[in-house]
Amino acid sequence: MEKFKFRLYAYVFMDNHAHMLMAADQAPLAKIMRGIQQSYTQYYNRKYGRVGHVFEQRYKAKLCKQDSYLVNLLRYIHKNPVRAGLTKSVDYRWSSHRAYHTGDGRLVDIDFLLAFFASDIQTAIKRYRLFMDEKDVADEC
Repeated sequence: MEKFKFRLYAYVFMDNHAHMLMAADQAPLAKIMRGIQQSYTQYYNRKYGRVGHVFEQRYKAKLCKQDSYLVNLLRYIHKNPVRAGLTKSVDYRWSSHRAYHTGDGRLVDIDFLLAFFASDIQTAIKRYRLFMDEKDVADEC
C-alpha cells in the first residue's frame, strides 16, 4: 500500500480465490495487482520451497461507480466465506470483518465505509453489525 498508494477497504481470502475492495489513487490497478501477486508468489514459494506461479488466473476487476453499492459490496465480501460453507459466521479469520466489528483499522481503511453508517465511530460500528445481520439478495441465491 505504501509503494502503490492505494486504499484497501475490505478483503477476504478463500481457498480458491480472494476478494478485495480497494481504491487506486495514483498507480494503475493492473500495476497494483501485479505487485501484490508477485510479492505473494515470492513469499509463498520461499516458505514452501516451490517455484513458479501461485495464482491460476488473472484477476478480475469491477469498477464501482455508486457509493450506495459500496456497503453492499462490503457485506458481500464479508459474507462470502459463509455462503461458500467455510464458516458459519462472518467472523472468518482471513477477512477484514473483524476490523469493522472492532474498529481496528490498521490494515484496512474502515473509516471511509463506516462513515456511510454514521459520523460517530461507535454508532457506525453498531449499525455495521446490524447491517451484517440483515439478509441480502445474495443470501437467498
